[in-house]
Amino acid sequence: GEEAEGHGVPAAALAWNCKGNLLAVGYGRMNIQGTDSKPSCVAVWNLSRIFIKSDKPDDLLETPSSVISVAFHPQHPAILAAGTFAGELLIWNLGKSDGMEKSVRVTKGGGGHRECVSQ
Repeated sequence: GEEAEGHGVPAAALAWNCKGNLLAVGYGRMNIQGTDSKPSCVAVWNLSRIFIKSDKPDDLLETPSSVISVAFHPQHPAILAAGTFAGELLIWNLGKSDGMEKSVRVTKGGGGHRECVSQ
């Protein structure tokens, strides 16, 4: 369905990569009052695979709070970004499979950005 496996959170955003073979769905709560510190996720399906299961994404990327927006890089089909309700920007390189760092988290530390990140 529209809820992330194990999170019980509705789909809030989706994006296709520039090749049209990856679909990313961000899950987030829309009825948040105040701060959001409950984890959520981004699910990614590779639609070029022969067998696709709607309830089993190829990647399930954990996030520290509700995802409000997702977007792929316009020229690099494996680079995915997500914005959270808590003001964080998360960036993943889905092409990394050699044990190298796969994600970068840009936090809101100090007096920085504190509003939700939407497109």
